[in-house]
Amino acid sequence: MKHRQEKDMSNRRLTRVLAGLTALATLVSAGLVAGTAPAGAIFGTADIKPIESNIAAKSWASATAGSGSSTAGLAIDGDPTTSWYPDHPGARQWLTVDLGGTYDNLRKVKVVFPERGVAYRYVLEASTDGHRWKTIADRSHNRAASRGEVHLFTQPATRFVRLTFTGVPGRARAGVSELQVFNYLRDDVVLGADLSWVDDHQSRQYWVNPLSPNRGAGPHQLDVVKDRGMQYARLRVFNEPRSESTGQPTAVPRQGPQRTLTSAQWIKQRNMGLGIDYHYADSWADPSKQPKPRAWAGLEFADLNRAVYDYTADHLRQLIRQGTTPDKVAVGNEIINGFMYGSEAALIGTTSPQYFVDQ
Repeated sequence: MKHRQEKDMSNRRLTRVLAGLTALATLVSAGLVAGTAPAGAIFGTADIKPIESNIAAKSWASATAGSGSSTAGLAIDGDPTTSWYPDHPGARQWLTVDLGGTYDNLRKVKVVFPERGVAYRYVLEASTDGHRWKTIADRSHNRAASRGEVHLFTQPATRFVRLTFTGVPGRARAGVSELQVFNYLRDDVVLGADLSWVDDHQSRQYWVNPLSPNRGAGPHQLDVVKDRGMQYARLRVFNEPRSESTGQPTAVPRQGPQRTLTSAQWIKQRNMGLGIDYHYADSWADPSKQPKPRAWAGLEFADLNRAVYDYTADHLRQLIRQGTTPDKVAVGNEIINGFMYGSEAALIGTTSPQYFVDQ
């Protein structure tokens, strides 16, 4: 009975983890998620700032205006010395930025105006479809002269941001130098990285300050990075680790499924977040190459589906049973061009490393 209960609990945990795979939640190797407070360390602190990206400056974003549309792009060119000006003076002139798609994590809009000594009056709005609008900020009664302002907001599925002038005092001219819209401004940012290399030199000692009488945190590499503020670690998993140059199995199967189990234990022992990234390849998989594992190269599509499921489920069960349930699971690595290529690789035009032979 006890064994059956433990098995049922393990299966329920596995089901929850596998359900997360359908979202294809891919961790990034240089910055993962988790607190904005300065991270403590024996030898100092690390001030972690939120990650942000100006989506309005991306190549797929565009700008239109009620008038003067030919220069509307100057408001999103990243240059505060250039400006959009409407063709006609007066209130109710508007500028709209189309971000090219909806975003759930937009958190900040920064407005930069041409003149520093003018109290610009305006309303900022956001929309999913360009028809129904929700007010982000209302500065229609603004009396403070300034060249710009930052507005924080939260509205999932935002694609359009619109600024409408409600008044410009004196002889000042309505215009916008920059309308910037930032993504990934979060209040739960933490420091994380791909730490798969921790598997490569297990016998080495690492210290924060190895030449000092007080060497600080150590001797494990994870002790050092945790002391420096690292809170999250990702481990990539190669099916059957092979040399990228020869295609032959490596003498030591570093970053393979079994050795990853040990690395996962080290991470959880230090109360760090654990991310598992299944490459579904025997060596590096990235946008230029996505070779399926050599053992799966000759499988028909239905059999390949079964192999992927069985392999993933089995390894996740092992992680769960040893008490190292992953916090995040990534399906593939850098899969913008797809993954687990077979004969279609020739049509896609990928590179052909040695471990891709005869697939």
